[in-house]
Amino acid sequence: MDDIVERKYAPLKHQLNSLFSKHHINAALSLEIQQKISDQFADSFSVPIPSNLHQRALYEDRLILSI
Repeated sequence: MDDIVERKYAPLKHQLNSLFSKHHINAALSLEIQQKISDQFADSFSVPIPSNLHQRALYEDRLILSI
């Protein structure tokens, strides 16, 4: 994971650790669950946005800067 995604994931990781401790989840199972969630979290940030949305974002950014 890159630094930004890791920083965004940190609060979720903390909550997961608290949840697993509170409910006495097996360490091996909790590690497996955390790994799967971490992978899915990282994957959700690696999907590129469609070209038309990217173009619109650039247009709106330029529009805001021109005000």
